[in-house]
Amino acid sequence: MSVVRRLLSALLATATFAGISAEAYARNDYNDYFPKWYVGVRGNVNGMEGTDVGTTPLPDMDFDFGFGAGGSVGIMMPRAFIQPLGGLRFEAEYGRYWQHVNNERPALIPPAIVLSSGDRDYDVTTYMLNAYYHIPLGTRLTPYIGGGFGKAEVTLEQDPVALAPGDNKDTVNAWQAMAGFSFSDGPDSLTEWRVGYRFLKPDQPDFDDGFGGRTIIDTTIHSVELGLNFKF
Repeated sequence: MSVVRRLLSALLATATFAGISAEAYARNDYNDYFPKWYVGVRGNVNGMEGTDVGTTPLPDMDFDFGFGAGGSVGIMMPRAFIQPLGGLRFEAEYGRYWQHVNNERPALIPPAIVLSSGDRDYDVTTYMLNAYYHIPLGTRLTPYIGGGFGKAEVTLEQDPVALAPGDNKDTVNAWQAMAGFSFSDGPDSLTEWRVGYRFLKPDQPDFDDGFGGRTIIDTTIHSVELGLNFKF
């Protein structure tokens, strides 16, 4: 009876080990030869540069530091893809950037000329298609570069002393470039951290400023970001 138990125990142990090995082999085979999907989230701190080139320009304008967030859905090329293109990724991304602009503008309010000044919200919402390349170094820390294009919806808070309600929202084309490092426990890890720099350049949004002229702000957004990808 003890011999039978030993045989059954050995058979069970062998079957368990074989199952684990088969699962690991299948997982490696999947990662090597088939694309893998991922979802990502990020947060960022923004610095913005801007110049008003409209018909009633803001002679004094600067931006405070702002914050942002974003989410993405993407696909990773398999490791056995045509080398060295196994580090390619493609994704669709939604992003938000919240800024404040400090401005001063002479405004004609009969019978006097007053100075319009204050802290106004300047928000940007992006819808982008991106491509990334993670440089395969065989280490846990992997450098990456990327770029993308899409649309940016820009909203500028109405000037508090405007003579009439203005059109304070515009949708323009936009492009961006990214660079940084990603970190994971290994090629089969289901999570991946990343830290990097993002350069976002929307085209010039055109607003009705409420003074009978146009506010057209040429802006550039610089961001330092921290993100996390979940693979599945």
